[in-house]
Amino acid sequence: ALRDRDTIALQDYSEQLAGLTEKTGQDIWMMIRAHMNAEMNRMQGNLDEAAALYDESMAIAKSIGSMGMYADEHFNKSFIAVEQGEFEEAAKLIKGYFDIMKERNPDREDAYGLIALVNFLSKQDDLQGAATVAYTARRLFEEEDIVPDPADEAPMAAAELRVDKELALKFRDSILENAKTLKVSNLLEQYLD
Repeated sequence: ALRDRDTIALQDYSEQLAGLTEKTGQDIWMMIRAHMNAEMNRMQGNLDEAAALYDESMAIAKSIGSMGMYADEHFNKSFIAVEQGEFEEAAKLIKGYFDIMKERNPDREDAYGLIALVNFLSKQDDLQGAATVAYTARRLFEEEDIVPDPADEAPMAAAELRVDKELALKFRDSILENAKTLKVSNLLEQYLD
């Protein structure tokens, strides 16, 4: 329903999830419902409604201990904050995502969240920063065999197109060379701390 932007099917699915919550007493279904509706509202440009639904999903996720979803909703909501020009809030959300992921697995640096950081930097016209993070992310995706969800990847791809158009080739080559050795932690320290 989400991929097809089928609001009628999503409404039916939402009602089924509410019924499952009532039947089982498990809030996970309401968390999934809030997440799905947040995604649909975000795709339709209803950013305030999407933000409220991400908040609902985050609250439920935290209360039931679904830390993966809790982290994911930080990632998702950061795009809304960026679109609304709330860069301080976006930085908190992105940092929150990485903090949660690090807590869940201290030995792994999470490259996927770099998508949000690229978007964050690009929308603030920091094209050198966006390029640095994007080139590093692409390298890490290849090394770790990560294939981003197309909907998640779209803002990063848009930022990369902008970098290609607006950033001089000499800068891009230098940034690309530097990105060959950077890690997620380097980028977080540079752009979020």
